[in-house]
Amino acid sequence: MFPQRYTRLPVHWVYDQEKLAAEVSKHPTPEFLPEGICPYYKLPTGKNSAYGDHLYVLLKSVVESKGFDVGAYKAGLKAMFGPGSAYDYQRPSGQAEGPYIHGYMKKYLANIAQDKEDTGDTGSTDTDGVINSAVIVALYGGDPQMTSKLEEAVKVVQNTPICIKYALTGAKLLEGLIMNGPNPNAVGDLKGLVDNDVAQEISKAEEMKVHPHNVAAKRLGYACSLPGGFLSMLHCLLNAKPGKFTESIRPTLLAGGDNCSRAAMLGAILGAQMGLEGLPMDLLAKVERGQEVKALAEQLVAMRQS
Repeated sequence: MFPQRYTRLPVHWVYDQEKLAAEVSKHPTPEFLPEGICPYYKLPTGKNSAYGDHLYVLLKSVVESKGFDVGAYKAGLKAMFGPGSAYDYQRPSGQAEGPYIHGYMKKYLANIAQDKEDTGDTGSTDTDGVINSAVIVALYGGDPQMTSKLEEAVKVVQNTPICIKYALTGAKLLEGLIMNGPNPNAVGDLKGLVDNDVAQEISKAEEMKVHPHNVAAKRLGYACSLPGGFLSMLHCLLNAKPGKFTESIRPTLLAGGDNCSRAAMLGAILGAQMGLEGLPMDLLAKVERGQEVKALAEQLVAMRQS
């Protein structure tokens, strides 16, 4: 789970690839620029984005509840993002000095404030369900409950067919790696596990494999929405270097756009491929809650094995 600590980046949401390349060329590690260049929000380098905070809430609630509990999950989201939280402030029109709350989360908070039973945003197309699927797969992978648990978790904040479909697609990819070990043909094999429409989308990423990642990401989609964000992540996975976590994930960062979500998805998959020994452990000391997330991930794995 903690490979997904790439959920806060100082180079997040920069869509001008030339500007991004010029800025990161000044530093050896684009993950840890001393000053963030995201045009929408500014946080100290190492702090989590909303993706990271959301993932943390789900992980913590699952561990503390000894399984997915929708009530505990909802309570955690309200505490993290709701009234009185760090996200509860009036945003300026330009770059904010503080965290950025996503549109679907605003909708979720509005729905729970109105005591609605169905709390998910019915218009969301964002990638967050794919990111958060890692927690559910880590515990329920190989268990018939996995699909229903994941659907329930996604619908809490994103109640749309596309979000559910791609969360399940990402879950099947990750489940195969957890259950069967590293697989250089994981992307191709995934097409046999999904419907024809999704398989055709995956083929687009495969067809772009020979192109540089920044070119492919811009063509496949490098904003927040599905299926583009998922396909661009797959393109980076197709060109990953065996045993090289940082070198494999960095092209995602340098492609710009919503690289934060794509890096989070890719981090979980690379972690499953490479195992604990393949991860850059020095990263944990540089990111918010690094050691806590590692401990929670270890507890989650222990729950699965018990």
